[in-house]
Amino acid sequence: MSYTIFYRSMFVKTSDNKFIPMIESGDNNVWEAGSQRRARDWHNCGWLTKEHYALYEAELMHGVEQIIDSVKERYVGRLKDEYNKDCTERWTEEEVEKQFGYFGGLAIGGNWTGKTSAQMVRNFFRKGIERAVSIDEIRLDVSWCTEYPHYEHRYPNNEAELLAAIKEGQDAGYRVWLGYSNWEAERLWNLHQAQTKVHRARKERTVGYVVTFRGSYVRKMSSRRLWSYPYLQYAKRYTSRSTAEKVVERIKRGWTDPGEVQVIAVRKNGDIWEKTA
Repeated sequence: MSYTIFYRSMFVKTSDNKFIPMIESGDNNVWEAGSQRRARDWHNCGWLTKEHYALYEAELMHGVEQIIDSVKERYVGRLKDEYNKDCTERWTEEEVEKQFGYFGGLAIGGNWTGKTSAQMVRNFFRKGIERAVSIDEIRLDVSWCTEYPHYEHRYPNNEAELLAAIKEGQDAGYRVWLGYSNWEAERLWNLHQAQTKVHRARKERTVGYVVTFRGSYVRKMSSRRLWSYPYLQYAKRYTSRSTAEKVVERIKRGWTDPGEVQVIAVRKNGDIWEKTA
């Protein structure tokens, strides 16, 4: 079965706060010559923006939702096995939502199509908006095919030149494509990742919640085991009380005689975590 894989999203933001949705994608059954890596490249989502190329955030996400809805319209209510005359089961909207990739022929990253939900597709495009780079930060390749295998290429240096290049191709009656070079995409991607790490470090949390269990603090849990430690510094810290309370309920349901299990608010004082008075 052939399907499309979306690997990464990193959009281009224009001066009027619109976004050119640029994604790295490829087919599951096309491989790079001489390697065991699937072929992929960065290009604009022409099927989403049509002739506009750039959309406002709300317009872009509305377009994504329309694509999701079109797949639902095709499959919700259809028999699960149309070749079996005894089949009475039909696909529900919830099933199509959860297995969107299977119905739409799409996978996000390393996920199988059946594990790619519609929400993952929405998040993929939202992440592209969050990672957007300025149009002045990157040099796009504007191209169109005049007569295969001959292509015209333009390499605009700014937004005005980009718009002029797109117009040139369109006025000549061609379908225009935008792309990143792989090395430039990697440069910006790595820069974004580094900036994200710094931003997360600056937002270090200094408050949280811990859970007590049989006189100690919960350190980690699995489906069948719980590890606890007598020292607060090694306790698992939850960002919200509601999350910690769910852990308490889980312990009460799964452990016999758990003792007094409770949520305690904590804060960081210098390098030391302590209970909130």
